[in-house]
Amino acid sequence: SRDWSSDVCSSDLTDFVPLLRLADLHAASPSMALARLGGAARLERAYLDYLIGAKRLADASMIARTMAGHRRPEDDDRVDDFLNRAIEADTNGQNMVASVDVWNRTGRFAPLSPSHGAVLTNALLTSEPRNAGFDWRISSDTSITSHWQPGELRFAMNNFEVNQRELTATRERELLAQVLPVERGRYRLYFEYLASPPDARPASSGNAFHWTAAGVEGAALEPSAHWRESTITFQAARRGYCRLALRYRRAPGSAGDGAEIRLR
Repeated sequence: SRDWSSDVCSSDLTDFVPLLRLADLHAASPSMALARLGGAARLERAYLDYLIGAKRLADASMIARTMAGHRRPEDDDRVDDFLNRAIEADTNGQNMVASVDVWNRTGRFAPLSPSHGAVLTNALLTSEPRNAGFDWRISSDTSITSHWQPGELRFAMNNFEVNQRELTATRERELLAQVLPVERGRYRLYFEYLASPPDARPASSGNAFHWTAAGVEGAALEPSAHWRESTITFQAARRGYCRLALRYRRAPGSAGDGAEIRLR
């Protein structure tokens, strides 16, 4: 068989799709097709885009795994985009192990290991959230202001834009979330916070921050001017993904402005 690698790497091709289709058709796996073509960075990117476009995310994970292992900064956004798509499409957790492997190979954070209970990324907030993959995702809601500094995240509720009808209904906003890759079992997560709801009213007033995970709502976080520990415990019924989120609930009849929380 012909070795195409030198031809491809020295060519001026900008559209690799016909070549990738041919190599993909005659190779046992995407990894073998890429190896036969020489594995150049621009081919990796084109092949990943091609497989994503064909909705072959399981195959795309092989190429994303290779790209993540190279740790080229210029590939970060493309690998993140693949992971976002893979996580969203993997409703039953069938490809969770492959996605976690791609994430770990980027080397950005301590490795995740769901079978050993390591499911939280960037737990100490030492890096600014990437809003992608298994890292924290900060709300884009314009009524929420966020600020990150190493080791800490701060949120402030600004204008809740409450109309007359909403004044009589409870309303919630999500501030922060992370997709956790979990195995079947029980999990307990710990956090520290400072919180100051409007007028320092107690959480029992209805205005409060709280965590949610796997359909479980954690206890409302009481106002505190000093760092205070909070926990949320939840049960994962099977292998798959669980969404952990920090939310703010506004009680009926209140605007909800001015609440702040800091996390570490």
